Amino acid sequence: STPCIMGTPYSNAEYAAIPLLGKTMSFSVDLSGTDCGCNAALYLTSMRQNPNVSQCSDYYCDANAVCGVSCSEIDIMEANRYAFVSTLHAPDDGEGSGVGYGNGRRDFSGDDYGPAGRCIDTFAPFTVEASFPVDD
Repeated sequence: STPCIMGTPYSNAEYAAIPLLGKTMSFSVDLSGTDCGCNAALYLTSMRQNPNVSQCSDYYCDANAVCGVSCSEIDIMEANRYAFVSTLHAPDDGEGSGVGYGNGRRDFSGDDYGPAGRCIDTFAPFTVEASFPVDD
């Protein structure tokens, strides 16, 4: 939300609603300093579409209803230098459907992802891309 003035209520209409269908988002990340127990995360939730005020008096929502309100969530990245997972969540679906390495998922191995990994060496910055295709 753009205005953050003490005492002024939030409006869900002021949160960004980024049109991602048919597009790809890309960013660089350096996880070389994120050890076990750390979680560098980038996720998307539908706060603009959420009409329910959360326990934090804003419109925060996620699939685990952390602040009392559940909504769809896309975890683009939950990672450290030893694990990387991307997950789609429906509302009230904390487990979600995901791919990656770590947290019980084995879509690639520690030889592929991690320090000195042959595909992604987490001692160096790398690029993450997430596409949002549409059926034509």
